Amino acid sequence: ERQIRGFEIQPSFGIYYVEKDDDISVSEMCDRAMLALQSTKSNYLVRYGVYDDAIIEKINEEQTIVSEMNAALQGNQFKMMLQPQYDHSNGKVVGAEALVRWNHPRKGMISPGVFIPIFEKNGFITKLDEYIWESACKRLRKWLDYGGNVVPISVNISRVDVYNVNLC
Repeated sequence: ERQIRGFEIQPSFGIYYVEKDDDISVSEMCDRAMLALQSTKSNYLVRYGVYDDAIIEKINEEQTIVSEMNAALQGNQFKMMLQPQYDHSNGKVVGAEALVRWNHPRKGMISPGVFIPIFEKNGFITKLDEYIWESACKRLRKWLDYGGNVVPISVNISRVDVYNVNLC
């Protein structure tokens, strides 16, 4: 790190080790070094990334998720789960938090830690959030219609949604 005229410079590097038996072009080697560099962008404490097979696996996993996200939304594969919130003084449920899970037909439950960052990056999180908000409203309506115990449901708002002028 170095200060130049009030600006802090923090270099980052992508590293691709050239093997003796590599039959790839210099251009592809540079592409691999760039992929390694991109792997550091989400962590400001990491200054360099080294290309390996895990990077390609992660990219392929992300591409698979992106290619399936619209069909998953249309096919109701995303499920709203409610985490109860308790009043510890009397043990009663006083609210709930809406959480999303992806029930994939072949892979089973996919952790939100896998798909949420991808959806935030590509903007799909807005559609998913709206789906969960609507699911929460439908659940409240169902409780009201059947005379059940109605408690507030908290929903998450992605940082991407905050910039949406039509949020309200």
